[in-house]
Amino acid sequence: MMASLLHDYRQNVGDSFRYRNLSTNNIDSYQGNSALNKKSFIFQCIT
Repeated sequence: MMASLLHDYRQNVGDSFRYRNLSTNNIDSYQGNSALNKKSFIFQCIT
């Protein structure tokens, strides 16, 4: 739902919107490893 709202807002201002689902594989019980997984996920989204 939030992605739809952001998509519509960005479309109204003439900007593109990219959405990628954050899977449970990116979450780890060890906090430092989760941070590295999130960093990798974000870099995949913006490139």
